[in-house]
Amino acid sequence: VVTNPEYQSNFDNVKIAKLKTVKQIMNNSLNEVKYSVTEMFAILTKLSNDVEKKTIEMLYIYYGSSKEYNNNWQMTIEEFVNYLNNSIISDNKFTDFIDDEMRQNIINAQETIADAKNLLVGNNYSRVILNTNFDLENEETFNYLTTLDNNLKNNISNYYIIGDSPMAYEMNETFDDELNLITIITMIAIFIVVAITFKSIIIPIILVLIIQCAVYLTMGILSLAKENVYFISLLIVQSILMGATIDYAILYTSYYLEHRQRLDVKQSVIKSYQKSIHTILTSSSILTIVTLIIACFTSEISAKICKTISEGTICSTILILIFLPGILALSDKLINKKKKAK
Repeated sequence: VVTNPEYQSNFDNVKIAKLKTVKQIMNNSLNEVKYSVTEMFAILTKLSNDVEKKTIEMLYIYYGSSKEYNNNWQMTIEEFVNYLNNSIISDNKFTDFIDDEMRQNIINAQETIADAKNLLVGNNYSRVILNTNFDLENEETFNYLTTLDNNLKNNISNYYIIGDSPMAYEMNETFDDELNLITIITMIAIFIVVAITFKSIIIPIILVLIIQCAVYLTMGILSLAKENVYFISLLIVQSILMGATIDYAILYTSYYLEHRQRLDVKQSVIKSYQKSIHTILTSSSILTIVTLIIACFTSEISAKICKTISEGTICSTILILIFLPGILALSDKLINKKKKAK
């Protein structure tokens, strides 16, 4: 970042020097590099101007007093901080030299090092945490991950990139195939169930296409509104909408076929509305409102899934109440085998 011309103006020489020092300390801590008095003073001075060399020398002398101290005595950063916590701040002889703020800083330093080692350094793998301002998943995020992956390939032989965004990136690579597969499996499964229920081939085709149109309509509306659509949402919504809202279409179709045994097409459409609209609106309203409420109080991906389900339910309900009756009426000769009423 510091060497990138786009960001150089955000860093002055002091900040750059501190960043380089922190990087040096991190690398040397991993390699357990030890520092002499002069080296330790040189490093700490770059981070704070309040450090005195005499203080560092005194600490080294005290540390080595029971270990045949000499001028070449060395400690790692971790040993130095642990020594301050375990021996110095609890020693009454140093009470006058350490105020409350310094004492807390020393304690915090030890906790930071210990936590960092536990979280980041392992026997087989070490961990690096990257915090960015990118969205969870979009084109810019995926471009960044591609660049990161290419850089790691050139420098590290064995690595893993983990997290929500990398997971979304990997899933996005196979999204088209997975979505098509899930769509086909879902449609076939529901087609078979509906076909067995109605003992018809035409009815399940009509119902499945109606709900699938609702899914595509939902995605189209989200795209036109320029809302981010997480592809994992599409996979889940695809399955839930097909399974949940197909019931509304089945209910209306059942009433339509029942009424067609004794009424004409127009009367059957009207009577089917009267019988089913209360149930359809009640059920769809519950699903719409509940998922919308959940979307307001959950994490980003869960919220998007619930919100998309809510919008998809509205689209499905509209298509079922407005278009399904007309389609059934137009297909009456194909779906109504027992023509007792004209």
